Amino acid sequence: MSHKWLHLLLAVVPVVCISCKSDDPITVVVTIPIEACGSVDSSRAWATSSTYNMHEEIARIGSSYTVNEKSIRVSRIVIRMKNAPPVGSASGDVYAHIYTSGPHLLSFTNTQFTALASGITWGDSTVIVDHRGLDDLLSYFRDPRGLPQPMGVFTNGTTSVSVAQTVEICAQILPQLDGQSK
Repeated sequence: MSHKWLHLLLAVVPVVCISCKSDDPITVVVTIPIEACGSVDSSRAWATSSTYNMHEEIARIGSSYTVNEKSIRVSRIVIRMKNAPPVGSASGDVYAHIYTSGPHLLSFTNTQFTALASGITWGDSTVIVDHRGLDDLLSYFRDPRGLPQPMGVFTNGTTSVSVAQTVEICAQILPQLDGQSK
């Protein structure tokens, strides 16, 4: 007999809710990649940076979403090697350029090119995170005076062997924030 009531309930609920409408906003997570890529030179070294205006980057999300700038966080920092040769290793650092300083975010040491080709991030055995630098970056994102200021990413380091001029090292900071549909 209980099955009979269940079937009746399942038949009635969809009919009653056909005219139901949800006005609740949908929350989406938006990632804004901040990246610097540079070629490894003939002395087996690289140093490169790039600058971003976070307000402009956030504005590009579109008029369909209301962005909660206080929700900003860093999901990952990724280091990749483009056109990596099969043999060799690299060591380097990643910094954020905020305000007038550049807090150190992480180091990687003797990381094989094969690992760099697919990308490394915190949690990998050759990556050492500078938690104080990461805290400084998060403070910048959460400070209302911070986001109007340009920010950048800088990376430098060396490789264990000479590489072709087409080999690039890229450092990418991946901040995320929440947006709600309007």
